[in-house]
Amino acid sequence: MDQTWHWVWAEKIKNQLWFHFKGKTQCVEFKSKKNRRESTEDFIETGEIKAPMPGKIKKIFKVNGDSVTKGETIVIMEAMKMEYSLEADVDGTIEEIDIDENSQVNVGQILVKITKAKHD
Repeated sequence: MDQTWHWVWAEKIKNQLWFHFKGKTQCVEFKSKKNRRESTEDFIETGEIKAPMPGKIKKIFKVNGDSVTKGETIVIMEAMKMEYSLEADVDGTIEEIDIDENSQVNVGQILVKITKAKHD
């Protein structure tokens, strides 16, 4: 039994979880937002949009300082001959966009940072 630890890059896009390991990308799709404990909690909200796999940035819809809402598409990325909409996971303000259109990105690379809005 191989007990070697390996780093695996993972990124959630809507109801899919993308994994990149040893040069290969795989996807797991969730049919329900509920976990085993019957909670309706979704994944942890980080305020970061990361590249789920190596690819090319096709379109950026926001600039630094823009307001965003959770679920709003911020970046369109092309990878494996498909386009992926990368969305904000929080309501807030764009703090930093560290990419340009047509730039190549690596798996796990932080593309956008969002400062989470404080709700009273």
